[in-house]
Amino acid sequence: MKAPRIGFLFKRPYRAGFVSIFPKAMQALAEAGVVVDVIACNERLIDLSTVRVEHDLYVLRQISGVSMSLAGALHAQGASIVNPYPVTVALRDKVIAARILEAAGAPVPATYVVSQPDPSPSLASRTSRRSWHSAITRRRGGT
Repeated sequence: MKAPRIGFLFKRPYRAGFVSIFPKAMQALAEAGVVVDVIACNERLIDLSTVRVEHDLYVLRQISGVSMSLAGALHAQGASIVNPYPVTVALRDKVIAARILEAAGAPVPATYVVSQPDPSPSLASRTSRRSWHSAITRRRGGT
């Protein structure tokens, strides 16, 4: 029987003394006969033409930068990823998350996307009839 292969998508390898459960989990998997590969995206040159699904499972640990982009490329090729790429993107993008919540029937305020932190007066006048509203100023991160 062929040993299962798991690829961990990390920004960089863990340093000695770094506190995380992942190094111990990877060691336990390896001791159980699983082929464990760390794909440290910031530490090596990756030829995009060679990116292929080579593992039975991927773990998207770092949700930014090259790791996230590689997860998207692997997802497009049908890779099984513990943290599925579309879900990870949706959770990190406020516009997508707001639309998903609204489509699911969650009570959401009237929500507007603005490109700058200061909403225009026209936005304020359009929302004055509502008791509450939300403006998304950045797709990712803070408020």
